[in-house]
Amino acid sequence: MIKASLCCDDRPDLLSDLTKALRSARGRIRKAEMATVGGRTKSVLVIQRRNEGSSTGGDEDLEMLRRALKAVLDKPILPASGRMLPGNKRPRLFSPAHRH
Repeated sequence: MIKASLCCDDRPDLLSDLTKALRSARGRIRKAEMATVGGRTKSVLVIQRRNEGSSTGGDEDLEMLRRALKAVLDKPILPASGRMLPGNKRPRLFSPAHRH
């Protein structure tokens, strides 16, 4: 099990993007705590790794998960006009920690 904390601007497709990112990294959400205040969202996810058929090691799996979650955080917010909105805060990803 891995615990990851994320903080970023709230957007309509955030949950969908998180789900897709975790699937691509062979992860499954076991528990999620999310809070949105003032247009920002903080998510604490407990993720179970699915290693079936994986030839990579534990560190490589964690790096794959970190990259997938970072891609979600780095996705720009596009309003209906198609122009990128300036963010007043940068997205943050806290390093995943192993849970035993």
